[in-house]
Amino acid sequence: MPATGHIGENWNPRNNFFLYDSSDKLFVQILNTYGFGGCYITDVVKTCTPAGDLDEDDVKEFKNILEQEIKIIQPRLIVAVGGRSFRAINNKKYNFDFSSVPIYEKPIYLPVNLRLYPHRIPIFEEQVKKLRSFCNAL
Repeated sequence: MPATGHIGENWNPRNNFFLYDSSDKLFVQILNTYGFGGCYITDVVKTCTPAGDLDEDDVKEFKNILEQEIKIIQPRLIVAVGGRSFRAINNKKYNFDFSSVPIYEKPIYLPVNLRLYPHRIPIFEEQVKKLRSFCNAL
């Protein structure tokens, strides 16, 4: 099974590239361990945004791009990484059209949480185990 693709979330404007740090590596390693190698990871909003809920204008600006990504990839399931992504894709005001692809019932932790709060690593592993069981039942 191919390795999981992941785009780092930490934009470094001075050097004009995304950072891929130890939390991203751990995130991908855990996903691969539980059989999610080859999964596709993307962002709801394709720019760096401040902490907090996503800006409504940003979500609307990138809505069509995300819908096209889902249409092209044709996933069996959409899993939100982080609470703000989960809230955005489930918000009726944005009316996302994911062509009847189900959305998993809860988000999983962001990679940065694994670095900032190492005690959450076992919780993240448990989230991924539950997700694996759910996917096996699809």
